[in-house]
Amino acid sequence: MNIHIIGAGVIGLSTAYALAWEGHRVTVLEAHAGAAQGASFAPGGLISHLPPALWPAATRWRLGSRTAGFPSMPVPALNWPQRRWAGWRRQSHQAWLAATTAEPAAGDLPAQENDSHAGDEPPPTPAPAQARPPAAATPPSDDSAAPLDLFQRLAQQLRLNHEDASGHLLLARSPAEATRLKTLGEQLQSRPELGLHTTWLDADALRTQEPGLNRDAVVVGALRLDADRVANCRQMAMALRAEAENLGVVFRFNTPVTRLESRAGSTGWRLHLATGGAIETEHVVLCAGAAARELLRPLGLRLPLQTAHAYTLTAAIREPLNAPRHAAVTEAGSQISVTRQGQRVRVTGAYRLGAHPPQHDAAAVQALYQGLADAYPGAAVLSGSPQVWCASVLMTPDDTPVVGPAGGHAGLWLNVGHGFRGWAQSLASAQAVTQMMTATPR
Repeated sequence: MNIHIIGAGVIGLSTAYALAWEGHRVTVLEAHAGAAQGASFAPGGLISHLPPALWPAATRWRLGSRTAGFPSMPVPALNWPQRRWAGWRRQSHQAWLAATTAEPAAGDLPAQENDSHAGDEPPPTPAPAQARPPAAATPPSDDSAAPLDLFQRLAQQLRLNHEDASGHLLLARSPAEATRLKTLGEQLQSRPELGLHTTWLDADALRTQEPGLNRDAVVVGALRLDADRVANCRQMAMALRAEAENLGVVFRFNTPVTRLESRAGSTGWRLHLATGGAIETEHVVLCAGAAARELLRPLGLRLPLQTAHAYTLTAAIREPLNAPRHAAVTEAGSQISVTRQGQRVRVTGAYRLGAHPPQHDAAAVQALYQGLADAYPGAAVLSGSPQVWCASVLMTPDDTPVVGPAGGHAGLWLNVGHGFRGWAQSLASAQAVTQMMTATPR
């Protein structure tokens, strides 16, 4: 098959690699000057097994409604589309909890104050139904492998170094947060089918394992998620690009696509370019992240997608003894995470609905600096210019990406809506769409 992929982030690169491995002719079109320059450039890198609906609710916010689960984002009182989507998200999380017979942790999924739209029904997803399968597709070569293990297996196979580390702490600063986290740990331990092993660390055990934690700050304890990992998304993305090129994938950068048009009277698509002209192809796989929304709208596809953004702060480690020992440490109250990636620390947080602003939000950036100071004040070199990064993603209310054929549009395939879990879901969703497109996957 002749296939064009729109987007060269980690989703598009994973998809290009998977399709080229099956022997297809693949071309990747990317608006930026290089690969992984959007949402894949500097994310926190957390690869978590914990379903978003089970994350403890953030507790440190000003008055007002917020989205459920992880990440918890403020919902503007006067923004009707965002309030409606937040209501769908709350319903999706509650439905997931009910379907899996899990009880919400203490303080989780609180009643949405003054949200008169929380009961509205979301718009239908595209037909056919297989357009939204679970993103946890297993590799063809080993049906028993967990999807999140694909990173480690691929890294070993290709001998990649992507700064992989394991262990994730959810930090409790108050007795109320500790109660919520202990309840969450008990829930997970009572459900072995989730495969999530946890350990509760009291304050003394926590400081023994994390000597760099701020000695002046109150710490009650932490829930350790043993299987969670952190890895460098951009490093893996660049390695995937190189491997894809070795398989014959062609990359065309500085090539933004402005419109998708199905060819009248024949199968295939015409891709209109901002630079002028058009490209004709047999199949299109849309992996354009936040930009996918504008390409889908003229086609009449009604998807419950919402744009969101987050910030990261990256700095060199000043003193390794003062840096995190675990791969990630997340404050349960603020949902700000500090991750260790090689010789750098990266702080992630300030999650917001809507596209990222042209200029960095000073309050959001300050929240990251404060989060680092609260947790590991001596870990990073903050003089000079630490890297501040922000990018937008597309999210679905139930955190399941839209993966598969676009109903009613033959030859158009979707791999979008991964939200802030795109790094964790990239290989599995790439395999899912490849298996749908390929009759005899190997």
